[in-house]
Amino acid sequence: MGRKPKNTEPTVRVYVPALAQLLADAERTKGSPLSGSEISSIRAKAIYIILPQSGALELAHGRGFHDINPERAIEEWPLLRHKFSLD
Repeated sequence: MGRKPKNTEPTVRVYVPALAQLLADAERTKGSPLSGSEISSIRAKAIYIILPQSGALELAHGRGFHDINPERAIEEWPLLRHKFSLD
């Protein structure tokens, strides 16, 4: 059997749908800003795929925006929620 060449490009989690979109939808449903624990819970339940960094950048370009960093979702979401007309 042949060996697959090792891909040295870093990989990243890409949420499908975007984590920011999931948070925006949850906030619209709730009718008020999400708490940190709600953001964490949504992130924990969200579906993601692993892509090479270049593939993630291509997907972000197609979406028209870069998703929030899942490791910093609690800090980033309040700063980005205005982009989803939630203010």
